Amino acid sequence: ENELESIVGGFVDTVTGNENIRLLNHEDLEQYTELYDSESDANEAATVSDIITNDEHYMSLVLGLKDAINDAFSTCNGYLQTFEPYRDMVIENEQLDAADMWEKAEKGELVLDDFAKQLDTYGRQAANIKDIYDVKDCGIIEVNAQRLKEMIAPSPAACLEKLEVLLPQLAIIKQKKLLDEVGYANSKLNHKPTEVSEFVAILDYITEINEGK
Repeated sequence: ENELESIVGGFVDTVTGNENIRLLNHEDLEQYTELYDSESDANEAATVSDIITNDEHYMSLVLGLKDAINDAFSTCNGYLQTFEPYRDMVIENEQLDAADMWEKAEKGELVLDDFAKQLDTYGRQAANIKDIYDVKDCGIIEVNAQRLKEMIAPSPAACLEKLEVLLPQLAIIKQKKLLDEVGYANSKLNHKPTEVSEFVAILDYITEINEGK
């Protein structure tokens, strides 16, 4: 607000400067200056300044300008708050560790549904960033978010890239493991028991397989 006062005051100073001291006697301004005593000791610049700053229309314009600027900054600050989740998003995405995911997947702590949720999350993040307005008017202030979009767009893209590299590798490992288990199960079940203990062992193995489903 002080800065605005200084700027508006500069306009008044310009109008009332030495090069404009004849304004007081200008015929087009007589309706505004006729109430002032030309024989007064006050210098003309000061008198013109008083005329301007005490004019109701001038005061209304200054008040309107202040309100417009305050409203614009308030709207702008509110709009900028909507970008806070993107800062948190970038910080959280930086923690995504492909090696850690690999280890958890090997241990069974991360399953297919978990990866599907991650793919959905990063896909939505990318779409939300794309939907941010390049330019948005906040009153008399224009907010350009193009640079911000360029800075944060690589975050979900990098996460998606990590998953796209990791998932096929995990699929190959899981497929090999499954084929090994199927091969072992076939050899186990194709064996004809010759003793009761072997028959019991086969039944136990079938029970174990069913419980592991």
